[in-house]
Amino acid sequence: MEFLFALMVMYLAGMGSGAMSMWLIQRGRA
Repeated sequence: MEFLFALMVMYLAGMGSGAMSMWLIQRGRA
């Protein structure tokens, strides 16, 4: 259970950082 929770948190953190970097790149380009 704890392993699955940690895996989910890591997955969400990766998605969040990826979306944030894409958003920053779009802002910098515009």
